[in-house]
Amino acid sequence: GPVYAAGFSPDSPFVVAAGGGKGKLKVWNLYDESPQSFARFDERLKALQA
Repeated sequence: GPVYAAGFSPDSPFVVAAGGGKGKLKVWNLYDESPQSFARFDERLKALQA
């Protein structure tokens, strides 16, 4: 569904949260260096750098 709100944490600039149309809230730690995080965002980062 659509994202209605998104924002960074004022206490931790590497934490972002987004709230969607289905009443769900997702929180991501952008500083997480796990392989799953890199796999998820790698293609998007490459597209932005191109």
